[in-house]
Amino acid sequence: MRKKINYAKQNIDHSDISLVIKSLNENLITTGNFVNLFEKKISNKFKCKHAYSCNNGTAGLHLAYLAINLKKDDIILMPSINFISSYSMAKQCGAKIF
Repeated sequence: MRKKINYAKQNIDHSDISLVIKSLNENLITTGNFVNLFEKKISNKFKCKHAYSCNNGTAGLHLAYLAINLKKDDIILMPSINFISSYSMAKQCGAKIF
């Protein structure tokens, strides 16, 4: 039987809580061992040279735009029903948004 994961409802188990406690006991929690381990596992899973984690989706979008070399006056077609961060990060790169 497949486990149902509800939209907008967290799914936290004892393993998650244990790892958070271990992370909080580290000297560095935002750039420490768990971040390095996570990025390495992602890199290995997708067989890519580099993987970077971000603190939020907006930062992830910004990195994605930089990764595709989005620059001033490039054109992006974007739906009107969207998250503002998609627009904001493209605008920050100097893109023209339609």
